[in-house]
Amino acid sequence: MSKAYLKIYGDGNYDAEHAEVFLFRITTCYKSILLLDKILQAAIGGRIASIYPNPVMPYISSEDDRLHISSVEFHSPGFWEFLGKLNPLEVIRQYLTDRHEREKDNNYRNKHEEIKLNLENRIRSLEYVSKVVNTLRDAGVPEKQISMLVQEHIVLPLASLDLMCESGYVKNVELAKPKKESVFDETEI
Repeated sequence: MSKAYLKIYGDGNYDAEHAEVFLFRITTCYKSILLLDKILQAAIGGRIASIYPNPVMPYISSEDDRLHISSVEFHSPGFWEFLGKLNPLEVIRQYLTDRHEREKDNNYRNKHEEIKLNLENRIRSLEYVSKVVNTLRDAGVPEKQISMLVQEHIVLPLASLDLMCESGYVKNVELAKPKKESVFDETEI
């Protein structure tokens, strides 16, 4: 899986507590989606029985799987730039971008309808969810387990970013591939 940079722009006064929560939520989303990618790879390769029905986070253990902070600018507006696997970062970018667009559209709806449609649209708008559901169905995973995996590894982690968006910590998101594959060198730390 190739690497990419995810740059998240935001406004606001970053205090240590909110920065910690922001980093925790981004990392949790990344790990959850990366684990789901590993489950999909196992399903595609016919090895789903080796991890099904109880996949757990320790499958994300290699240094190559980790999410790295590659750059941060603290001012208003500022940004956080993360280096990690392309697919989880693309899912996060798409969710945050689509959330911003839906928020503009939702200003025209009443509150009750907005809440219901917002959650449904979040799930449907991610092409990744369709890929997950179809791959797991093809591998013979029961619908209840598929629903639990989607809820646990996509819906809940991504929804945890909503408060960060509403607080101004996320305003715009970009995704870029690195110019060369080995861009992170731990010896520079």
